[in-house]
Amino acid sequence: MRLDVSRVSSSIGAVALLLAVGTACSSGPTDDGGNGQPGPASAVAKQGGDQQVATVGTSVAAAPTVKVTDAQNRAVSGVSVTFAVASGGGSVTGATATTDASGVAAVGSWTLGTAAGANTLTASATGVSASVTFSATGQAGPPTDLVKAAGDNQIAPPGTAVNVAPQVTLTDEHGNPVSGHAVTFAVATGGGSVTGGNATTDANGQATVGSWTLGAAGAQTLTATAAGNGVAGNPATFTATAQLDPLEPSQDTTLSGTVTAATLTVAAGVTVTVNGSLTLNVSGAASIAGSIQGDCVDVALNVDGALALTGTLANDCAALPDDDPPTLAIVALGGMTVSGAGTINTSGDFSVTDDPTITDADFAPGGFAAPSSRAIV
Repeated sequence: MRLDVSRVSSSIGAVALLLAVGTACSSGPTDDGGNGQPGPASAVAKQGGDQQVATVGTSVAAAPTVKVTDAQNRAVSGVSVTFAVASGGGSVTGATATTDASGVAAVGSWTLGTAAGANTLTASATGVSASVTFSATGQAGPPTDLVKAAGDNQIAPPGTAVNVAPQVTLTDEHGNPVSGHAVTFAVATGGGSVTGGNATTDANGQATVGSWTLGAAGAQTLTATAAGNGVAGNPATFTATAQLDPLEPSQDTTLSGTVTAATLTVAAGVTVTVNGSLTLNVSGAASIAGSIQGDCVDVALNVDGALALTGTLANDCAALPDDDPPTLAIVALGGMTVSGAGTINTSGDFSVTDDPTITDADFAPGGFAAPSSRAIV
């Protein structure tokens, strides 16, 4: 038998060539060093836990997480990631974490600062130049303190509103304003009334009553009560004094209707013209050195103190009505003195007394016994 060595050698050479080609193809260079594993970390991205809202001083619900990848966007495990508070105060636990098999790392917890507003947290991966920033918003906690902000210790005439509407500020335990909370304003003493008694705190934690109208002369109080329990200073109490202003015209003027004053002073040379019927109530003393002049109208002067007349008090009619003559009635509880050029001129009915309980019936025949009349001094 004859063996063709040249053919065998040629076949062996072809096989060797194929093996060489196969080896060359399988051992060429790759992006990952030829072992199929990710390359070095090149990027870090937020994975979860961004843009959260929580109560100040508490932890966000979801712990912020990041993912670390290589240049081909493949997850890289075993990379150290550092989390740090950047703004807003607060703190973290588990500040240093290591990426898992999915390239993910999470901070242990992120507690926001005690001031309401923006908070930020950064995450930096070893070997990666850029970091990422998480943001969160701290909201005020439950209300703990109620304080008066404006409108306390005011003075206004009875039956009128105080100039500054009472206002309160509601805050949480860290002093942050609490918005959207119900506050009720109510008159406590002195009478009077309010408008807009059911108020709600605004973005600054403030609630304001619509208006507070005082009652009768004297001390007044108003309460502001925040809804709920455990609020220090609740309710807040405002005080005011209903006090009449003095009536002291410095130049000629007109009066009509019902006018109430603490005292009355009409200086010499000043004329007060009564334009229509007038009831003038004075809680203190009255001094008329000028003139009060009515023109055939009803005039009532009620003085709780003493009345001193050195000027003119007149209520004349050019033509006296037949059916309804005008009335000039003076009540001076502290007595009335007419001296100097003091003059009273009137048409129609006229009365002066220091006892307003006395009526015409007391002067009927036999009516002087009870009550007895008293002289005006």
